[in-house]
Amino acid sequence: MSVSNLYFAENRRPACRVLLVRHPESESNRVLHRNPHATDSELTAFKDPGVTPLGETQADRTALHLAGLFQREGVAANDPLVLSSSQARAWCMAAKFLKANRDMDDSKELRERHVDHAIYEYRRPGKGALVVDDGDGERTYPEDSEWSEFVDRVDTWRRETLQSFAAIVDTTIVVFGHSVFFSTLMCLCTTDGRWRPPSVDRLPYHFPNASITHLAYNGAQWSVLYTGAIGHLLEEERTGHHTAFY
Repeated sequence: MSVSNLYFAENRRPACRVLLVRHPESESNRVLHRNPHATDSELTAFKDPGVTPLGETQADRTALHLAGLFQREGVAANDPLVLSSSQARAWCMAAKFLKANRDMDDSKELRERHVDHAIYEYRRPGKGALVVDDGDGERTYPEDSEWSEFVDRVDTWRRETLQSFAAIVDTTIVVFGHSVFFSTLMCLCTTDGRWRPPSVDRLPYHFPNASITHLAYNGAQWSVLYTGAIGHLLEEERTGHHTAFY
């Protein structure tokens, strides 16, 4: 019996499970991986960065891995609730997963159904607004005027969206998004909002590109089953990790 199945079996109320999937390597990630001291102008030159060729490989492998997990478990093809950031690097992987799991091609209607515009990465003061082509024209996401505003934004999404879906018994939610958003979200989930990270530098969680993090909710509390899993990627495909121990 897997760790996740054991967790479900030991709780009287079936758990909701949430898979947080970080985006694959983006163009700006590649700049940072090659030069950790890259300037803001180098990193923001891409506006809404796309994925690198390696990122495409990571996205393909992760999408097939996730679809395979659901198929092996016998989960109905339309069972997982899929939510995604509209930013190109996250939606790229979400679209690949929807194709692998449900044979759905990327389209305007698919984006409208699965994109959640509240899921976008931290825009620190001075970075400027983010402009994203969402398939039906451009959408502008404002920068966060201060760190606490970003934490408020994530906490609002946790309380109003995630908790609402998590209250549904035996539900699986797959969220495609970003590392700072996910790390902040996990801090808020596991403490029921009682601990708010005071700054981006104090975030305790770090996620490799195309990694999978598994949370479970039993109706009363959140549990973290594993974080930043990248075992589905070949060693030479792993980027954005902070440790040699996978």
